[in-house]
Amino acid sequence: MTSRSFSPALLAGLAASTVALTACATAESSNALTSDISTPAAAAPSTSPSPDAVEAPDFVVTPQLDTVTDGVLTIATSHPAAEPWFVEDDPTSAQGFESAVAYVVAEQLGYSAAQVQWVRVSAEQAMTPGEKDWDLGLQQFVISEKDEAFVDFSSAYYEAGVAVLAHADSPLADADSIAALGSFSLGAPKGTPAYAVAERELGRDALTAFETVEDTVEAFEAGEVDGFIIELPEAFDYAAAGEGTAEIIGQFAADRRSDDFAFLLPDGSPNTSTVTAVVDALDADGTLAALETQWLSTAIDVPVLQ
Repeated sequence: MTSRSFSPALLAGLAASTVALTACATAESSNALTSDISTPAAAAPSTSPSPDAVEAPDFVVTPQLDTVTDGVLTIATSHPAAEPWFVEDDPTSAQGFESAVAYVVAEQLGYSAAQVQWVRVSAEQAMTPGEKDWDLGLQQFVISEKDEAFVDFSSAYYEAGVAVLAHADSPLADADSIAALGSFSLGAPKGTPAYAVAERELGRDALTAFETVEDTVEAFEAGEVDGFIIELPEAFDYAAAGEGTAEIIGQFAADRRSDDFAFLLPDGSPNTSTVTAVVDALDADGTLAALETQWLSTAIDVPVLQ
């Protein structure tokens, strides 16, 4: 059996996404992304959506948030900000699912693109109790009862799916049920939402736990495991980079998926209820679903493993 080796850049992107998902990034100094945020690029390819690509709901709120800087909405995200959440590590572009969501939410909160300021903080910093120099955090933060003692969460803007990948020419590629997975060796990076789902569905003894995403991918490519389990957006990127040598064989059902992603706010923020109301409205009118389809490839039919 042969497999394609994937680029270090892709592995680094996958690792950065997973670090953000588990809120375990190494602390780094918070620094402004730019001191003069410009309007997101207008000359985007026709296949790349922007905040204007999805029709906005019929409500706009006059800016009344209690922000760290008057008239400015400051949003914190990680460095690097990985795809498919942000394109080319540029949150200001409105390219990528979370960047697009940020600008649509900002618009409904009454802030123009020019009034959005981005700063870089690690997930660990964002979760640390205390005052913040930003208003919203956006880097695949998982709603957690434990963390709610230190920070606030909005309602969810995305429910992360979890997928299983296999070599396209392997027997695992034909597995079509959770029971069928039990005949194969599967790996997952421990401490991630994907590992939590895999452990719940398959049992700890059925999994090989790896320290990092890179370790998991390297073991898969070396044939040490038959397949591996990761969040669906990253699975799409990995399968695409493999040019047909690796494929997504299925995903876990909605009630078995990983976790909900939400905006992070400082503990006790006076803005939590307002941001939540806007996210709920964008969810109800289909805006979030449309952005998810465009940026996270949910239009592609991935079978559900029963």
